[in-house]
Amino acid sequence: MAANWIKITERAKDGIKIINALPYDTFTTVLNFVHRQMAPIATADAIEPENALEELERLVGVPRADFLLMIKTFSYILRRTTTFVIKPTRLHSELREKLQLQDDAKIDAIVRLWVRQTTPIMNNLACERYESNEIHDVAWKLNVEISSHCEQRAKNALAMLQLKTGTGEDINLEMNHEELLQLYNQFECIQNELDALKQHHKELRE
Repeated sequence: MAANWIKITERAKDGIKIINALPYDTFTTVLNFVHRQMAPIATADAIEPENALEELERLVGVPRADFLLMIKTFSYILRRTTTFVIKPTRLHSELREKLQLQDDAKIDAIVRLWVRQTTPIMNNLACERYESNEIHDVAWKLNVEISSHCEQRAKNALAMLQLKTGTGEDINLEMNHEELLQLYNQFECIQNELDALKQHHKELRE
């Protein structure tokens, strides 16, 4: 996730102060309420009573303006977390350091909710319908010849990579040493991110 995944305005800071002042049980009640309201299609079990918002306002016990600001701040935070990809540990750190949420238990509740939202996405990535797009094999060769389309790389060794996919449409890449090293480093970073995310999902489910 980019460092600017969320913009903390003065109004957002005021909303976060209200959130920090909530008891944990009240916090989780409001968090789950806002999350249900954000669902694109409400299930029968998720339909709220007509007076649910008024009951929630009485539970929170703050002036109407503060209550509405708190709801908007909750909604803003949840929408931003679902828009970007981030490791759970990084999300936890961002919620504490950038948003200034003060209670680790509250931060953990947001992270757990985020994990529940992203788990179906992670599962879909491993679904059979994606298997045909997997890379099945990699072929390579070293090319030191100068061709008309790479005159700018004269006398440079070029790696020719061919990624063989399950669809039968091969992906051909031509890179010099620096570009190949950069690609390798990117793959390493992606693998580390996936491993960390997978491990955190596993820990939170245990």
